[in-house]
Amino acid sequence: MSNLKNKYFDDSLSHEELPLLREKIASQSDEAIGKMMLEKWEEFEIPDKNSYYKQTHKIKDLLDNKITEKKVQVRPAVFQMLLVTASVLIPLLLFSTIYFYKKTTLVSDNNITIKTAKGERVNIVLSDGTAVYINSESTLSYNPKTFNKKQRQLSFEGEAYFSVTKNPEAPFIVNTNIMKLKVLGTKFNLKSRYSDPNIIVSLREGHVQLFSKKTGDAQELFINERGLLNKGTGKFTVHKHFKEQDIAWTKGDLVFNKVSLSNILKTLEREYDVHFIIKSNHFKTEELFTGTVPINNIYEVIRILEHSWEVFCEQNGKNIIIKNK
Repeated sequence: MSNLKNKYFDDSLSHEELPLLREKIASQSDEAIGKMMLEKWEEFEIPDKNSYYKQTHKIKDLLDNKITEKKVQVRPAVFQMLLVTASVLIPLLLFSTIYFYKKTTLVSDNNITIKTAKGERVNIVLSDGTAVYINSESTLSYNPKTFNKKQRQLSFEGEAYFSVTKNPEAPFIVNTNIMKLKVLGTKFNLKSRYSDPNIIVSLREGHVQLFSKKTGDAQELFINERGLLNKGTGKFTVHKHFKEQDIAWTKGDLVFNKVSLSNILKTLEREYDVHFIIKSNHFKTEELFTGTVPINNIYEVIRILEHSWEVFCEQNGKNIIIKNK
């Protein structure tokens, strides 16, 4: 365990060793994890400790811990969430497994950037109390010096579910490459991936304003509405019914409704960090599929593929080869 942890912080941990480190940490008690993280916390060199502790003191209600000038004492309950700050390495939640993940949080030019890779999902709590559950292959960035002053502004690409803390004095703004989203307090799912033709906003609670950067058009969404921005035209379309399938990923499922197998495989490759190789003439990628598959059990996914199309899946590392039986 100690050797894996040291290799991780030295950036010498291999891709094959990372799952082993996750398993080791997941098997530890809260007390053991807390001790290990506190030891690592106290090793960090913070250039301006006074400024840093003033910032963290503002979010003491979220951390529920005592901050002193020399040391931070963390309760086990803290490990149920991630608090993003500028200068420290902090725990990320991958499903229900707590593990150290250094490369997702980058600090440059005073910005904080959180990136998730294939197969990774992260819970974070911003300094204003807003909770964000970030799906795989997504990027969120913001400047902590300006966030929560006159406005709370961040940039995002990928997919995430936001539960925004209401603050009329500081509007919450999410910028994507061609759309801006503005709210005061609400819950919504935002899907804005470079490879998708549409940006999709599914509003669970509250009220949001959408702005097309391409056309200048504005669109309001109200509770249980779903808005689509066509990237090609820059135009909005609004549906009056919230689709539970849009947030199924937050509950551990992927829900497909008449989706081609080729697109399903692309989604599975992103969610599981695998690559499918098709060597079966039974498996037609243009066929449409309707159903639910788990987001955290690749073996169950393989079973569904084999049962539904009478194929055999052979796994070789990250490659999954689909063959005739």
